[in-house]
Amino acid sequence: MGWRSQLPTYLIVTVVAVLIWLWAAGETRETGERTFLVQFTTQFPADHIVTPKETTISVEIEGSRSALRSAPAMGSPIVLTLDAGLGDHAVDLVRLLNDHPDLRDARVSVISTDPPSHDVTIDKLVSATVRVEDPNLGRLQTEGAILIDPSQVTVRLPRRLLGRLGAGVSVKALVDPAQLGRLNPGEPARLTARVELPESLATQASVRVTPTVVTVSFTVRSNIKEVTLPTIPVHISGPWKDHEEYIVEVAEADRFLENVTITADAALIDRIAAGDVKVFALVHISSTEKEQGIEAKPVTCFLALISEGESTTVTAELDGSSQPPLIHLRISERARPQ
Repeated sequence: MGWRSQLPTYLIVTVVAVLIWLWAAGETRETGERTFLVQFTTQFPADHIVTPKETTISVEIEGSRSALRSAPAMGSPIVLTLDAGLGDHAVDLVRLLNDHPDLRDARVSVISTDPPSHDVTIDKLVSATVRVEDPNLGRLQTEGAILIDPSQVTVRLPRRLLGRLGAGVSVKALVDPAQLGRLNPGEPARLTARVELPESLATQASVRVTPTVVTVSFTVRSNIKEVTLPTIPVHISGPWKDHEEYIVEVAEADRFLENVTITADAALIDRIAAGDVKVFALVHISSTEKEQGIEAKPVTCFLALISEGESTTVTAELDGSSQPPLIHLRISERARPQ
């Protein structure tokens, strides 16, 4: 019966021994591999920009088995604050990671990283005030001025990129074409436009513009319509004094332009469509160009002949392009009387 009286003691000693063994196993120093997403900042993030902003690295860490289980992983980025001045720097990743509170709290230490260091550039953020361009309203014509509010925006960018702004640079105000299609002639319009940076800065993630949208206000002048004419003739103009010295002919293939889409005020388009107003393409050739004997020149303008002696310019497109077509010419001197 003696051993039975000692059984509770044996059980207690065994449980304590197992607990001690489990605790010791958990505290045994081991190493492990982790992948960290590391982001870089400075002590004054509102005034500085770090490029590149982040990188992914492989890290070898050391700690107890339980500490390794609770160590940070790829899930959330580890932000490293750089205590350095402006310019290029090689970041000592091991040192900064070992100083990071997340790793200290996890009771792990960083043995090595791959790569061991990371090159970054710290630059000062500066601001510039930039004008907003009038928006592209397509074929819409307006009365009076186009008002943009605000008319200027603030561009925040690294100082090294300031030269890309250049003198007189501006940003674009982009209006959704769907908004333009809902406007009525004669009524004031107030639209929201998205601000777009110049092409030289549009791809730079470190550049910010404030505000990102502006308000565009204007009044639609009139209803604009279009009509496609099967052919229109090409006419030549130039100084009258040259008439007796030169003969200017349009190449046979270019004497008429085909499938020309004319855009103008609705009332004028109706008259053109009815055949009451004729449209022609005009190529103006100067005296110098005649002396040089040029062989081709783009159309100068498109004119609608409203009445004898009265004409007005209209907008024209050929095959969906507003680029003036090139007209081929033959210029020769007139034979002088003997």
